[in-house]
Amino acid sequence: MKIEKIPEIRFPEFQEAWQLCTIGQLGDVKTGKAFKSSEFNDNGKYLVITNKDIQSDIQQKKISSNRIDITEETVLDSYLLNGDNILITMDGVNIGKSSKYTNDRAVLAQRVGRITSKQLEFIYQIVKDEKFISEMQKVSVGNAIKHISLKQISDFSFYCPPKESEQEKIGNLLSGMDKDIYMKSNKLTTLKQTKQGFLQKMFPKEGESVPEIRFPGFSEKWSYKELGELINKVTEKNTNRKYNETFTNSAEQGIVSQRDYFEKDISNNINIDGYYIVQPDDFVYNPRISKYAPVGPIKRNKLSRTGIMSPLYYIFKAKDVDLDYLEVYFETSYWHTFMKLNGDSGARSDRFSIKDAVFRKMPIPLPDIEEQKKIANLLKDISKAIVFKEQELQALQQTKKAFLQKMFV
Repeated sequence: MKIEKIPEIRFPEFQEAWQLCTIGQLGDVKTGKAFKSSEFNDNGKYLVITNKDIQSDIQQKKISSNRIDITEETVLDSYLLNGDNILITMDGVNIGKSSKYTNDRAVLAQRVGRITSKQLEFIYQIVKDEKFISEMQKVSVGNAIKHISLKQISDFSFYCPPKESEQEKIGNLLSGMDKDIYMKSNKLTTLKQTKQGFLQKMFPKEGESVPEIRFPGFSEKWSYKELGELINKVTEKNTNRKYNETFTNSAEQGIVSQRDYFEKDISNNINIDGYYIVQPDDFVYNPRISKYAPVGPIKRNKLSRTGIMSPLYYIFKAKDVDLDYLEVYFETSYWHTFMKLNGDSGARSDRFSIKDAVFRKMPIPLPDIEEQKKIANLLKDISKAIVFKEQELQALQQTKKAFLQKMFV
């Protein structure tokens, strides 16, 4: 008995079973020309697009700096990237990676696959899928440099609707979602950059007593206090194992439960009576170095509950300072200079080493309490907006993923 292939979700006007087809049946697959590097010049009229330019949807990115002058009409007719195109990497480590691209001032180099079709948006969803990329990597050949052929791209098979109108509707729907994802991702990036700009400009630079950007109505010079004047170190241990939830300090996520971060408990229950108790709003310095925290992160416990942490962490309570202000200050990189001048990476390259007494001498810039609150509130509002945009983007990405799973067979 023949089993008909029908997607779980589809547009209501279509009922026909899907059929096996290939990329070559839906589109025209070609490659570019082997241009000589000696032909390139800085002032050339046309860009030359190569495999290294295929990183994402490259119409949105800075691309090739190679330029060339071309006068032969046959070359321009064959390799000019006007109109809508899908470009596919045919050799190197990114075999199968694809991008959409249109440019009437760009030509295609050899070893880049080019697909043109009336159903380009539908095909693009196919070649972006991990199944296509995995298959291209699987069939690639070569020793030092792997490569695929135009035939291997053309012969890639998948199930598709027999009617072009259904292909078009699916492609347009998913393409629209891609555009929304791209726009929301851009807005999120802009918002994060805005926050970083404020973090850099709302605190005084080294040797200065006022910041570059300031709220109206504040003109007094800022003072400096040593961190030790503003904190009390936490030394209360988890005697009798009163608490059993171990926290960790993540440079990206802040103070989180160890169970959530590692998906299991890492701490040894036998030793947790020697761990320090961390209460809500306590600050924690983690000496572990990472790309996001070159001298280790200082984060605030915002979990609204008490937990415990390893003695490897420096835990402290803040006083005589707005807690939100101190929290956002530790999001800047200004305090890194002090750390780098007064500490080192120690015997372990993944940990920063600084003596407690020296750590407490870190200078903290302080405006009056009202200005502290204003700075903190502004940056907190931006942070909330970032979280909202991240959640919005994640929801859209998950929605598209669900559509891909249910609209294809």
